[in-house]
Amino acid sequence: MSPHTAPTELQLDALREVANVGVGQAATALSRLLGGRRVELTVPRAVVLPVSDVPSLLGGAHVPLVAVTLAMRGELSGHLMLALAVPDARRLVGALLEGAGDGPLGATERSALAEVANILASAFLTAVSRLTGLRLLPSPPTVDEDAAQAVVGRALLRDVPGGGAALVLEARFLLPGAQGVEGQLLLITESASMDALLARLGV
Repeated sequence: MSPHTAPTELQLDALREVANVGVGQAATALSRLLGGRRVELTVPRAVVLPVSDVPSLLGGAHVPLVAVTLAMRGELSGHLMLALAVPDARRLVGALLEGAGDGPLGATERSALAEVANILASAFLTAVSRLTGLRLLPSPPTVDEDAAQAVVGRALLRDVPGGGAALVLEARFLLPGAQGVEGQLLLITESASMDALLARLGV
């Protein structure tokens, strides 16, 4: 997939399958972390768009978010992002830390979200590594709370000169219940890494 060539439907199907495997393992890890609580998933989607348009996948440029971002290192490069609306982030923290309040996220709450993202990213990348044979590792996580456009700008645009096109594998997850939590897990990478992944998949 060169920067000037849109991926074929066959290639998108292959990428969605990779995302499905990775997100499935991430959801299993999250369920274990929450004592076996059920985690529902949407079927992942694969889209190619300018990095500057990624906030549109997160609800819009001005939507307040808590996002935890990790760089993907090894034989592919890119980023993994766990994105939650602020109320969902607080409810997730409440499920992890007994007695967590509804106020601004403090150091302990941010650390808990970083650990969740680290566990999800490690499970996701381990699953993709097993599927493809590619060596993939996550960087330490960074927690950011701001409007979606600002979060994406700080997390991604500095690493993508000119805010070029990226391929985004995105899935939504839901922890149902009275204190439900909804969020998104995204893998964002440039065309060179997608070319390498598609070559390994043989499509």
